[in-house]
Order: sequence, then C-alpha cells, then structure tokens
Amino acid sequence: MALLRIPFGDATFVAGLEILGLRRGPAHAIRHYGIPRDTTAEERTARSPVGPTGKAFNTMDIQADKEVPLSVSGYTDEAGNPVGTPAGVVETFTSADPSIVSIVTADDGLLVARATGTLGGPVVIHLDATYTDTDGVEHHITGDDSLTVVAGNAERATVAFGAPRESTPDV
Repeated sequence: MALLRIPFGDATFVAGLEILGLRRGPAHAIRHYGIPRDTTAEERTARSPVGPTGKAFNTMDIQADKEVPLSVSGYTDEAGNPVGTPAGVVETFTSADPSIVSIVTADDGLLVARATGTLGGPVVIHLDATYTDTDGVEHHITGDDSLTVVAGNAERATVAFGAPRESTPDV
C-alpha cells in the first residue's frame, strides 16, 4: 500500500512502509516506459498504470503498430532474492486482452507481445512458468507486467473536399 505519492509530470514517486513479519507479498516498484514524444501539461496527469488489478511490476507504452519481445529477465525466491533459472522450466505468456495485445511468435522466431492496432490498456501480460525439481515436486511461478497501446506516428492523411463553387463567372 502506497503511503506517499509525489507526481513529477511524466513520473510519480511512490513510497510505502513494510513491517517485517506482516508482508503480504513481494515489495515492488512499478516502472513505466513510455514512447518518447512531446506532451502537453494535460497529458502529464498522474494515473494508475496497471488498472484495478494492481498486478503488474512494470508497465510500458507501445505504439499501435509495434511489438515487443517477451522473455523472463530473472527468477527470485519467496523473499525476493535472485535465483538461477530452474532446469526444465516451461514458460507460457498470455494476454489479458488479446483484442488489444496478442502474444505471437514473430517471423524471426521470438515470442512477442504485438499491438493489434486497437488503442487501450493497460493490458496485463501474464507469465506462468512450471518446473519439476529433483525431488519430483512440480512448482508454479507467475509474473505480471502490462502494456498500454498508444497511437503511432503520423503516416497517412485524409484529403477533405470543400463545398463546390463556381470557377467561371455566369454570363
């Protein structure tokens, strides 16, 4: 639970208090990676990057005609300490809203989160990883981040015709 929120235009500093022994889950910060663009003061208002679920550790804006490769950057134990990648781990990514962001294999063989062209989000990208340890016990690991699809760069224009008017004077 955030005890302090200080907005800084495009970023918000969030701080909280953790009482040892009463921790309900891993402490985390939400990082928001946006596309570089000029903004107005109205666009720099603080808003929740992950929606009502509060599940994501990171959130990122991608343009409607882009995709981002997916991978696991690391695993941690229950206390948040880094551990190696478990042997034989099977990782499965899913999208909370495939109509906005779909999970596909790109032409180069990489697994990607691809914007469908529909603006919206944040869309939670969920990781479910499973592995069996040396004692034969199956373990399930989860992770969540989110993507927000924003408009891309201008690439097309619409031509508009005005009302017809006389080009030669009437005699």
